[in-house]
Amino acid sequence: MTAVSAWQERYAAADVTESHHSEELAYFDHLNCGLFSLSARQRVSNTAFLHSAELEIRLPGLPINPRPYEQFCRELGVAPGYFTLLDKCRTETFHIRERLPLELVEFVSFRNKGVSGAIVKNPFYKKQLPSNEEYEALGFINQQEHIFCSLKDWLDQGDEVDHLVLTRLEAIWLGSSPVLRPVCTWENLTRRARDYRKFHPSDKGNGLLRTVTMVRRHLKTEQKFMLTYPKKSK
Repeated sequence: MTAVSAWQERYAAADVTESHHSEELAYFDHLNCGLFSLSARQRVSNTAFLHSAELEIRLPGLPINPRPYEQFCRELGVAPGYFTLLDKCRTETFHIRERLPLELVEFVSFRNKGVSGAIVKNPFYKKQLPSNEEYEALGFINQQEHIFCSLKDWLDQGDEVDHLVLTRLEAIWLGSSPVLRPVCTWENLTRRARDYRKFHPSDKGNGLLRTVTMVRRHLKTEQKFMLTYPKKSK
């Protein structure tokens, strides 16, 4: 939200001398119940203002109790929303077959429980990508200099690795915006922050319990976009 109001500073930092009269804004988040997106258009001038906005919550099905969503609309001061089925809601997935190393900028931790992602230099930045209707949303991957990659294999904080490689790209259309999810992994662990050999033999049971808990948490967080496709009537 700070960046929205600071459009003049953003344009100056990007050395933009001439601009369109409006700019598109998009915010995305992953909820426990589905996906959330907020898209808007902002007039950029001496009297900047938002002149249109659209909010979408994508759910895996119709909720039995719509009251929380109705209350949400009342708190926003807008007309009650509505539920509708989606004709197209597939996730575009492109697997990287050849080794594609990444240049690390910074690791990202998940609630101080482990390294779950990385900010890297975008290997596709400003590169011409082949046109493909099957991967329409993935065509936007070349627009940002830096991208966030989900880490397929989590690390402990303080672990060191030699290289990161890109394994796949995922994308989905949410509202009028593409949501991209690059996935990477590391090749070799060069330094482990925790010495698991120091665990006492009598601690094997608790160690196994911790491992199972960590794996379950990892699988829950690393899940792909969970979308329900409407069944076609025969």
